[in-house]
Amino acid sequence: MLDNLGDTFQKLHSLDSAIICYELAAKYATMAGNRELEAFAYSSLGILKWRLGNYNDALNFHFKAYKIRKELNLEKSIAMSANNIGVVYWRLGNYENALQYYVESLNIREKINDIPGIVIANNNIGYIYLVLEQFDRAKSILYESLHRSEEINYSFGKAYTEHLLSILNLKLKNYDSSIEYSKRAIQGYYNKYELNSVANCMNYLGEAYFEKGEFKRANSVFKAALDTALKANDKFSFATTLKNFAKIKFKQKRLSEAEKHLKQSLSISESENFFNLSIESYLIYSQIMKEKGDPKKALEFFEKYSNSLNNLRLEQISANVMEWEAKRKLEKSENENLLLKEKNLINQSQIVLEKQKFFWSTITIGGLIVLLIVFIWFFLFKRKTAKLMSEQKIQLEIANKLLTQMNIDLEDGVQTKNKLISLIAHDLKSPFNSLLNYAALLTDKTHTPTAEEIDQYGMIIMRSSQRLYEVTENLLNWSRIQMKRIQTYMESINLKETIEYILYMYKENLNSKNIKINLKINDNTIISSDKNMLNVILRNIVSNALKFSRNGGTINISAQKENNNLVLGIKDEGLGMSQEKIDLITQGNFVVSSSGTANEKGTGIGLKICFDFMKMLNNKIEIQSEIDKGTTFSLTFPLATKN
Repeated sequence: MLDNLGDTFQKLHSLDSAIICYELAAKYATMAGNRELEAFAYSSLGILKWRLGNYNDALNFHFKAYKIRKELNLEKSIAMSANNIGVVYWRLGNYENALQYYVESLNIREKINDIPGIVIANNNIGYIYLVLEQFDRAKSILYESLHRSEEINYSFGKAYTEHLLSILNLKLKNYDSSIEYSKRAIQGYYNKYELNSVANCMNYLGEAYFEKGEFKRANSVFKAALDTALKANDKFSFATTLKNFAKIKFKQKRLSEAEKHLKQSLSISESENFFNLSIESYLIYSQIMKEKGDPKKALEFFEKYSNSLNNLRLEQISANVMEWEAKRKLEKSENENLLLKEKNLINQSQIVLEKQKFFWSTITIGGLIVLLIVFIWFFLFKRKTAKLMSEQKIQLEIANKLLTQMNIDLEDGVQTKNKLISLIAHDLKSPFNSLLNYAALLTDKTHTPTAEEIDQYGMIIMRSSQRLYEVTENLLNWSRIQMKRIQTYMESINLKETIEYILYMYKENLNSKNIKINLKINDNTIISSDKNMLNVILRNIVSNALKFSRNGGTINISAQKENNNLVLGIKDEGLGMSQEKIDLITQGNFVVSSSGTANEKGTGIGLKICFDFMKMLNNKIEIQSEIDKGTTFSLTFPLATKN
């Protein structure tokens, strides 16, 4: 009775009244010893707490329901609880735990052939693929879910899948498709009165309009999302909408308003442990502070963003997903083999029965004919068995060869990884020592440093921090290349502005070695490239030229057109390198760490990343060098097409 009343209040969106009903239902079910009803009440409380944004309470109630259902071996209910636990972990940004419970839910639902449950579990796993930027896998699993929902007319499952497809298209910059999927999903959610989902989906619709530059439409959608979130009492969607308002105000250079909205959003996110939402807010806050001319706060929030991003453990989650997929494929293959064997046994049994019938029907013909039939049957069966064993032997040999090759590839990968870790650890040691030593000098109460010493120590700390950033960024880029998680987005880029920005980043390093820059590039030189990759390539090559230039030297940077391309030359007058080392770099092997003219350290991974990125962009890179005469890097880019 109380649980039915709670359902009624929930449909009327009187959530506080519904919570009271379910709490009483759980209490009386416990007193009556009705464990199944008790678990249902806990599960309902977990869903309501989730909708209200009280995720710790939601997790506690869902785990209570999950434990009871496990004890009672209620498979369908266990799958529901596992899915609910995964959803709470997802909202908290704990994707690793979310994946664990999604997979458990999917396995049970496939076992009992619960099609709506399979759709929901696949959608949840599809969202994990979106987080990991494995877009092809996400698209495949979401289209499969959409097809299944349409087959069984499962309207909520269809709306949920369209919601995730809107996010996928938003990430792929297919903004019109994202808008269409969002509108369909919002209508589907409204029909089910899922206001939390409506508010969440509205935020993605607004983001698509924002990315298209239609700020007025985006602002209107975000206002509707805010109203819906308030009506649903949904703290997560409310905080998300405030963050999106901040993005619009920042784009419009209304920095004070942007900061105000973001403070409100971040306050909710941090207090409610909305981990993934906090990460994006830190990055936007860093950009606002930079625009307001407060580099100290900008750096503080960027460090929060970087640290939080690392804590997501996306690489580990990606590895878990790959392991789960491999295990799932193996289990599927084993099940198919078992079914095939059972089918063969049935077919063989039927053959035996038919032959027995034939034997008894023809026994009157004579013993000689019977013996002949038995002999023929035995001969055919033996030949068939021998052929089957031969085929299985061949398949086993092929499988062994594949396994041997996989082991070789794995061992090569481990050796490469170990070598890289050794080089990175060695390269990180020096800047870390500098940071620790000079920070200790600045905080030493027994010695008051002079203003000149403070400037000197600060400069050393800044250079060491910059070096740590470069090494870390190169390591992350290398890791993304190995995992094939990098996609290129071509756009028109002003080459001179890009290079001037990079030279500004290395201003202190250039001044410390008294190096002159001779930049000869026209102001209106526009090339077509991926902006992030181009920055990484140019930063590594300029850093390399600076590292190996002598004190008082010159770095020449020039560009010239060749047909529809532009050839960029970066030449230093430094130490140069041997042809053997050039061959190692161009062939894609790691170069042994070499010290610069001021004893700067390096792993050599930066130049490898340059070559990998240029290859991914289908661009050309060449090296010309002589010992003690310097090095020239020539990079060929396509010129941007004029509209």
